[in-house]
Amino acid sequence: MPVDSQWAIQTLIYDILKDDTNLQAVLAGGAAGVYDHVPDGAAFPYCVISDIEARPEDTSGFDGLTLKVSIKSFSRHSGYKEIKSIMSAIYNALHNRDMNHVDHYITSCRFLMSRIENQSAKNIRKSDQIFEIITEPKI
Repeated sequence: MPVDSQWAIQTLIYDILKDDTNLQAVLAGGAAGVYDHVPDGAAFPYCVISDIEARPEDTSGFDGLTLKVSIKSFSRHSGYKEIKSIMSAIYNALHNRDMNHVDHYITSCRFLMSRIENQSAKNIRKSDQIFEIITEPKI
């Protein structure tokens, strides 16, 4: 699967998150609080599509792919309620979601794991959610 197809899947995830009204409701900028690059001075809370790992899943001459996509969220709210609300909205938007891509079938999108980190010196709660996306080529 070429890199441009990986970009198309990242863009698809970005669009899904930006369009999700539950996620918009818990981010400072609504749909504008979803990033793939966080600008200086971004208002908290926000989320960002972060690291992406790709592994080929080629079988019988077809090019499939497994992507592990990291979505990080950031909050300055004291306690964990806000960051967990953001995580819940992201989970509900992506886990087991039917997705369509021009060149590949997305056979699954599933939640793998999450982690919350308290960066108390900066008064920031940071979460990382990992989703696995498996694709097969359209033939």
